[in-house]
Amino acid sequence: MTALCARACMRHPRPALAGRLRRRLRPCPYPCLTRRVFKIVSPIRRDKFTAIQQLFMARSRLGYVLIGLVIIVALSLALAAPAPQDEGQVTQIGAIVPVSGDLSSLGEDILVASRFALDEFNSYLEEEGRPWRLEMTVEDSTTRPVVALEKMTSLKARGIDLVFGPLSSAEIRHVKGYADSNDMVIVSCCSNDPSLAIPGDGIFRMNLDHSHLGPALARLMAHEGIKAVIPVWRGDTWGDGLRETVAGSFEDLGGRVDEGIRYVPDTPDFSVSVSILAEKVELLADDVGLDAVAVVFLGFDEVTLFFQTASDYELLNETRWFGTNANAGRSSLLDDRVASEFAHSVRFTALQIAAGDNPVYESIRDHALERLGRTPPAYVYSAYDSIWVLGLAIESAGVDPGQVKAAIPRVADSYVGALGDIKLNEAGDLAGADYEVMSIRDGAWTMIGTYAEGGSVMIDSQTADPSKSRS
Repeated sequence: MTALCARACMRHPRPALAGRLRRRLRPCPYPCLTRRVFKIVSPIRRDKFTAIQQLFMARSRLGYVLIGLVIIVALSLALAAPAPQDEGQVTQIGAIVPVSGDLSSLGEDILVASRFALDEFNSYLEEEGRPWRLEMTVEDSTTRPVVALEKMTSLKARGIDLVFGPLSSAEIRHVKGYADSNDMVIVSCCSNDPSLAIPGDGIFRMNLDHSHLGPALARLMAHEGIKAVIPVWRGDTWGDGLRETVAGSFEDLGGRVDEGIRYVPDTPDFSVSVSILAEKVELLADDVGLDAVAVVFLGFDEVTLFFQTASDYELLNETRWFGTNANAGRSSLLDDRVASEFAHSVRFTALQIAAGDNPVYESIRDHALERLGRTPPAYVYSAYDSIWVLGLAIESAGVDPGQVKAAIPRVADSYVGALGDIKLNEAGDLAGADYEVMSIRDGAWTMIGTYAEGGSVMIDSQTADPSKSRS
């Protein structure tokens, strides 16, 4: 730890912010040319002049012509470069978050974490003696892809090219074309559709894609003795992709997958879907036994309404239910008495990405508990790290989107945060992590086990409510 970090630790009970980097990121030194040139050239573009001194040694008329051309090109590049971070300068980033709509409860959690990250990052800039600060302009996507695109174009019109969010894969897919064609950079905490894992684009995701989640969920269900699964999924980019991945992974393990039920995201009434589901459960139970049948719900906050409706069916109350990181840790299930009791009755079990057990994780958890009054979902840790990685990339490369895009993988590789020691893959997504197995116990989300990358499942038999164990 540097002397600066050591001094900061003495001043504050929390770890020094600078200590979150395994190594400090510094711009590479550029060869010094003449002061006359660099009075008007941004440091970001100094590398454009590395060959100029050698050219001045030319003696022919052609040599002087070439010198003039090189200087003209270099100066034009320098003038087009972003200005240095001056004293008192504020750098704006955008944030497209679902303040309303199907993901509004998650949006509330994400805003608390991202604003906390912003405050912490600005404290870091102050500790490091940086003269600039980071600010965030928040836009409500209403969990609708069309609105997310409107907000993206609005941010661009205001000169904001660096954006945190959107959260959902459906929103990311809808804004991707516009963002790519307008050289915008997106850092999302929550999107995980593998079809969006495209190397070289400007989209980065602090989350594992479905190629990790699908096999993990399949192995968890197999570990719990499930032989037949009925998927119920949200009919959009996210749900369709995850349904395919979970089904394929479970079949690879020898399991049986029903065609399931695909629902429209804004469905106001699930009575028909639930009635069909009960019939499907009964048919499979006659074949493999009720203990070996499970429903896997692949959706967002609409799980609350679905559970309310399903609670009227005795058979569905006796069936095992599973979910994903879109449900784990979410307050919407806890806040509704009927849905919460149903979730407890069916031992609703969901996966969420495992955060790092470190002081950064603890500070975010404690802050969220204080602000929200509940234990936050794992997405808040991804959100926190997203803001930090984006901020550090700006510190390292300036505000030019192309430079920030190039800097993000390097910065992430040197960053240790709430998710621990992270690394991005070639598509700019989180390369790997473990999962926590979550379930509702005594009215609260509780970790009952873990899934280690590679396929190992461990469940705490005591925490997992052995009184309802189906061996």
